[in-house]
Amino acid sequence: MNIAVNTPEWLAARQKNIGGSEVAGLFGLSKYTTSFKLYHQKRGSIDPDVLDNDRVLAGQILEPAIANLAMAKFEINLRRVHRYIPHPTVRGMAASLDYETVSAPRIPAEIKNVDFRVFRDEWEIDGNTITVCPPHIQLQLVHQMACTGAKEALIFVLVAGNTLYHGRFPFRADIAEKIERRITHFWADVAAEREPAIEGGDDLGVLQDLYRVSDPATTVDLSGDNEAIDAAHRLAAAKTIGAEARREERSAKTVLLEKLQGASAATLPGFELTMSDIKGARVEAFDRKPYRKMNFKKLPEKEGAA
Repeated sequence: MNIAVNTPEWLAARQKNIGGSEVAGLFGLSKYTTSFKLYHQKRGSIDPDVLDNDRVLAGQILEPAIANLAMAKFEINLRRVHRYIPHPTVRGMAASLDYETVSAPRIPAEIKNVDFRVFRDEWEIDGNTITVCPPHIQLQLVHQMACTGAKEALIFVLVAGNTLYHGRFPFRADIAEKIERRITHFWADVAAEREPAIEGGDDLGVLQDLYRVSDPATTVDLSGDNEAIDAAHRLAAAKTIGAEARREERSAKTVLLEKLQGASAATLPGFELTMSDIKGARVEAFDRKPYRKMNFKKLPEKEGAA
């Protein structure tokens, strides 16, 4: 299916399919979507995510550069993929690949640009080889392999703009079966208008999109709804705690900064306290003065400590 990315045809095809970047939402493992959000997007009750935003634009520009770096560093030939690939048997499941190997059998190659802290906390490596990637990436790779019939998938990750890691992951039939079954059930729910459960605060934006206009003639009585009453108490407490926490944070920082003065770090039992120097810069229409950022974290308590 030769469909160019970001064309009306491609957008129409995505509307009828669950892609690799979306599938983790069906398992509650996505940072960007949920089953509830996907349900309303695919039904057309809310708009799909905007695709021409800064993150996507950066990806479109950086992906070729990262792919070229991968080819040079790891001596592998890759080519850009422009076709949209439906699953051979599962309706409503299709993949858009970043790259694939030139020689047969063609292997899907995913390109990622990852923040250093995110990579440090969520990925595992051995040298420059990725051994473990986050669950939503694992699902994406298996989804792509299931659609293409590939027995393995490659991933190349640029971290902090200058360090490239690579990984090779085998096809997992057990995970593919779960993905295929979950997607089939999802489309059955869409057809039957069975709305998925809301996933906490992650779906607040979806509800705001669904209910953009108030009906001035309508009032809902929640006086006997224990769940609503509990939520109202939690909201009130969160607002109070949030405001108080911000005041307490400023007060505590004031004390600590007065103690440090010009020092770059402090020895503080049970805590790590350092200061980072941020240089001055020209930011749009004004000069930003140099400043210092406080880095603070509570260290884990040692076993046996009183």
